Amino acid sequence: MFDDKSKSALNKLIVLHILDKIEIPLTNTQLTNIVLENNIINYFSLQECLSELEASDLVKLEESQEKTTYQLSEAGLRTV
Repeated sequence: MFDDKSKSALNKLIVLHILDKIEIPLTNTQLTNIVLENNIINYFSLQECLSELEASDLVKLEESQEKTTYQLSEAGLRTV
């Protein structure tokens, strides 16, 4: 079916799509709950995906009111 690179790319697009459609910054816990409750991506793959998206500047972490949230960057918006 999918090789690891294709699955990783698909997972990244799914996360970017979720962040785009929800339109509000999400904490790691909120995003994890959405993904796990809908059985989209397993926990470990999601955390790896988020780390890679941040490293490639497709998502950005924002610190506010003692919590850290994920938001799409401009590059992330263009990708979606």
